[in-house]
Amino acid sequence: MSNRMVDGNVMAKAAIAELRRAAHAQDSNACDAALDQALAGLPSATMMALAEAMLRDGLPAFERNHPGESWPRRALDGEADGIPPECTGPGGNSLACGVEFLLDARAGTGDPTVCRSAVVEAITSSIMGAKNTAWGAIFPERWRQWYNDLYKEERPKYLCGEDPKAGWYKHPEVMRINLERWTYVADRLETAWADIAGASHE
Repeated sequence: MSNRMVDGNVMAKAAIAELRRAAHAQDSNACDAALDQALAGLPSATMMALAEAMLRDGLPAFERNHPGESWPRRALDGEADGIPPECTGPGGNSLACGVEFLLDARAGTGDPTVCRSAVVEAITSSIMGAKNTAWGAIFPERWRQWYNDLYKEERPKYLCGEDPKAGWYKHPEVMRINLERWTYVADRLETAWADIAGASHE
């Protein structure tokens, strides 16, 4: 294994360990930063496969909440592009945004930095979508109130101290999903780097 590959593996292991720590601490910003570091040096195809797997995991819930809306699935299958539709159900816009970022990553494979940045956004959007989907399923009326407030011409209630989503990220189910999804990312990254190390010894 080359010195460069050894250094990459060491840095990736440290980043993955930090990702696990941040996930348990429910520190999303630290998770994002650790993810970016852990992806550095991986092949673009490997990074994009991870993002795609996470986005596909979110499709069943998305399609239950948005009957008849097929843009995310068609875009992942390479059958649609462009701007995603507005998706008003819990987690819908986050997942659609994640798919859009994955399309950016696919278009940017010639530049590893551009591709990695888009993959980070795709993965974090998929996790945000999963958390919003769970919270919205528990509190459907509060979700509708929050979403509708976003588009009111008058000042939304949540800007006046009446946010329907106040403290949503501290709900036990949201925290459980956050940890579960980030742990999945860490596990996949660990496997990817182990595969690279193994291949270099063949």
